[in-house]
Amino acid sequence: MVVSGLVAGALIRKMGPRIPLIVGAAAVAASFTILDLGHSEGWQIIVSGLLTGVGIGMALAATRPTPLLKTFRQHRQARQSAPIPS
Repeated sequence: MVVSGLVAGALIRKMGPRIPLIVGAAAVAASFTILDLGHSEGWQIIVSGLLTGVGIGMALAATRPTPLLKTFRQHRQARQSAPIPS
């Protein structure tokens, strides 16, 4: 989770919080799918655990208040500076 959080932080600074959040959600969904399809082998449980850690690390980094507030402020400032239709 620590490594994926650091990677997510770099992605957030470059692209915003949306991409790391989507990647994190996809990693957790893949993790649960792997466990659903089979959990009789040790590698399935290890891969599922790794994907869960990556997914949660990415999603938590993307949902921290700072990236979301920056994105919201930019969107809000763009709306406020747009001309008001009469």
